Amino acid sequence: MNRRSFLNTLKNVSLSALPLSLFLSCNENDQNLKGKILTIGENYKTGDKESLVTKVDLSTKRVSQKVIPIRWGHMVSSYKKDELLACGYSANQLIVLDSDDLSIKRKLNIPKSYVSSGHFLIQNKKLYVGLYPQSYDKTAALLIKDLDSESTLKIVPFKSYGCHDIVSFNSNQILVSLTPSKKDEGFLYPDKKGGLALFDTNHDTLNDLINVSYNGSPDHLEASRSGNIFLGITQFIPFKNKKFLESCFKNKYLSRKDIFNPTAIRQEKIGIHRPLVKLSISKNQIDTKELHLVNGKQQKILSFAKDESNDKIFMTCGHSNQLICFNSKTGELIKSWDGSIFNLNSLQGVCILNENYIAVSGDKENIVIYSTRNERIFHTFVTKLHSSTHLSIIEASTILS
Repeated sequence: MNRRSFLNTLKNVSLSALPLSLFLSCNENDQNLKGKILTIGENYKTGDKESLVTKVDLSTKRVSQKVIPIRWGHMVSSYKKDELLACGYSANQLIVLDSDDLSIKRKLNIPKSYVSSGHFLIQNKKLYVGLYPQSYDKTAALLIKDLDSESTLKIVPFKSYGCHDIVSFNSNQILVSLTPSKKDEGFLYPDKKGGLALFDTNHDTLNDLINVSYNGSPDHLEASRSGNIFLGITQFIPFKNKKFLESCFKNKYLSRKDIFNPTAIRQEKIGIHRPLVKLSISKNQIDTKELHLVNGKQQKILSFAKDESNDKIFMTCGHSNQLICFNSKTGELIKSWDGSIFNLNSLQGVCILNENYIAVSGDKENIVIYSTRNERIFHTFVTKLHSSTHLSIIEASTILS
């Protein structure tokens, strides 16, 4: 069949009937890239009652998906042997999945009067889950479960209204981002009560509260082995506040094209430029520095992924559609990419496959494998993601060099 005949045939064929491989860019070394990429989309067909889990097998190029009954799915990652754990934002349960077929194995209930914050962390044979209160007169907390028995060991309250991200700082400590209350006045976060909690995982005690006085909410964070903490600050302008929005356009605080970002439209609010905050803790002294890596274009910092062997951290900015790579020791910019490079219009998740390959995802669709060494797309997995935020990688290999 010649090219013209083939194209004429395609006109009468439904895209859904075509094999996935037709939508993937090809490379003779495909078989060398191994691992499974995971993500969860919060906005499925039934609104906030269900979420869509997606698993991409890099060896077989197979995409598997499963709808699960969890509210605003935010994170899914490895749990116990042959198991995954899914966590939602404002959900009343965690869901344990079979890592092979994504079937539901069991559910872990969130304590009454709380909902999950969207993130969890496993360290020292314990499961740590951030908790939001169900009423504004209460405060956030950290749920601690024994990993083996899944029984609740402790619930540690914070003084802040909310918390969100949880990352490991070292073998004995974890970090939790603390978010201020939300108030719909011009800026969504007008107060400055956010910060960081430094938590001792050996004794399950709060070591320190680090105040971060910025107009905005400390959301996602990452820590490097050099002892640096990188904290993303989020600040929104709700679309419903039209007068305030117009004043931002007039003062060139925002451009009108910013509000056409797909994620901003769905969320009915636009993230504005906020600094990436670098904190260094040494001998009980905290050094804080603002990093404006791409001036005016760090809008809604979302996901982090670190390459410790090369002192690199990758960061996505969803509302400015950017991927930014910076040095984990100095905080200096290494390189930035516009989402259009990956054919994505609202960058969300990022994970590192090995020292030369990363994966990035869009808000509503597609996971792209990108070669940072050759500066080109290695693969595009065309699939609906339904507003996913983060990517994680399991069973990854470092065969490629």
